[in-house]
Amino acid sequence: YTRSSCPFFLDFKKEEIKYSSYLTSECLVHNHKILKFVSRNKIDIVIYTQRAATGYLSEYTTKKAKAFHLSITSELRKISSEKTRVVYLGLTPEYLPVMTGFNFIINKKGTFDFRIQSENSLLKKYAKLNSLEYLDSMTLFCNDKKCYNNKNGIWYFYDLDHLSIEGAIFLVSNLETYIDANSLMRSKGQDRA
Repeated sequence: YTRSSCPFFLDFKKEEIKYSSYLTSECLVHNHKILKFVSRNKIDIVIYTQRAATGYLSEYTTKKAKAFHLSITSELRKISSEKTRVVYLGLTPEYLPVMTGFNFIINKKGTFDFRIQSENSLLKKYAKLNSLEYLDSMTLFCNDKKCYNNKNGIWYFYDLDHLSIEGAIFLVSNLETYIDANSLMRSKGQDRA
């Protein structure tokens, strides 16, 4: 039940929405349908993901990114309940190519956008603040110093920021492990109650 480029906002009243051309009335209608669907059908787990605010905000600033992410995580809390878990599937790296002739001649490669790692840290914090689970996808593709678009000959991305089929399989495998491990922990906690 997804809609591309539709961040999870439920109204237009928030200041940070003014910075996102992606949020349309159709997007809001879609998000309200999701909220009703989850409530009506007693969904156990909702998995939410989106790209970084760098892709949504026409004028990116750290302040706007913070407001954007805090609003989305607080809206997602409206889906979460004792019976419905919301797992926020964290950001993945985004590659910034170097597009100058000189850099091409000297074989200078692009870099990963490290604003994304900063946003990822914010999202972890805001998800916790709003009682959401957060799977830190960034740790699957990056270490403290570097991000990787391939490992052992397996390409995780097929362009600057979209997962390849192999990358999606890798991420889903880790997501399933995360959900299973946390389901087990939750059931043990309920057994003690």
